[in-house]
Amino acid sequence: MFAICFHTSEKLENICHKVFQIKTYSENKIINLLYSIDPLCKKSILIGSFFSEKLKNNMIISKRKNLSNSFKSIEKINNQEKFFETLKKININYPQWQKTPPKEFKNWIVKNSQSIGGISIKKYEKTLEIGKIKKNIYFQKIVEGKVMSAQFYVSSNKIILLSTCLQWLDPSKDYPFLLGGLITQKMTKKLINKITDTIKKISLAFDLNGLNSIDFIISKSNKLIILEINARPGLSINLLSKIYKENLFSTKLKYTEPKSFFASSIIYSKKKFIFSNKIKHQFNKIKYFQNISEVPTKNKVINNNDPICLIHGQSNTENETKKIIKELSKKVLSYTNS
Repeated sequence: MFAICFHTSEKLENICHKVFQIKTYSENKIINLLYSIDPLCKKSILIGSFFSEKLKNNMIISKRKNLSNSFKSIEKINNQEKFFETLKKININYPQWQKTPPKEFKNWIVKNSQSIGGISIKKYEKTLEIGKIKKNIYFQKIVEGKVMSAQFYVSSNKIILLSTCLQWLDPSKDYPFLLGGLITQKMTKKLINKITDTIKKISLAFDLNGLNSIDFIISKSNKLIILEINARPGLSINLLSKIYKENLFSTKLKYTEPKSFFASSIIYSKKKFIFSNKIKHQFNKIKYFQNISEVPTKNKVINNNDPICLIHGQSNTENETKKIIKELSKKVLSYTNS
């Protein structure tokens, strides 16, 4: 197994024959790397985060067995006009949006269709330089409510809801809408049916395949409002592997509401530092006793706001699970300050 990625980790390097880390997205470079790894296009390919949002060339997928979504589906999701037009056709609610800057500043955000994890979402303010707005930028009206996600698997028109999660943010000065983490939720049967109906409509309309998720809001009036489709596995895959404990690329899966609450959180650096042997040793103390994954490789330079690792928690109550995540987060960050 080979990986091409922006952020590598000790775990990834241990399970892969070779990891190719790239600093900037270049489709020509990725295509050349793929052909050096797999010149006859015999290997399976899974397109993950950062890549599916930027994909513009079908040569990356080529004739390889594709475990994720087609180029056509990804293109349809990444194009704002096509995306919202399709949602409108299948009667799916979405926030008010527009390509041109709104006249009022209150309750609007600026989004980038190539962004992941809230990295490129900003508040729409007077200081925004209108002349620098790119074609993949659009404006979206803020909707009050619970920000959630639903994870699901699609294969041969079989569509399986896997989990529903509540999201939280880890905002910073530069990234006010940065995704902090997810925690599973116990939902009413009525809401589960509504979510299931929505993912079925979306999967068929966008011809989805493999593991996907949607981000949505349950508004104060109890409407389900779609924000984004994530046409690839995301942070939630860590929760799913704990809930189902089996092959997630299987049509034999059935929706299971977990008895416990599961949470995963991204820990971001608050400063630039080197992941030294001393810090690595401290991480290893908790690695096997508490859930911590995607630990950096030794001597890796971690910049301010870069993800350091993932942490995971599980408990019988939502509050206790959040407490576990909070305490473990403090511990991890304290090691980087030592």
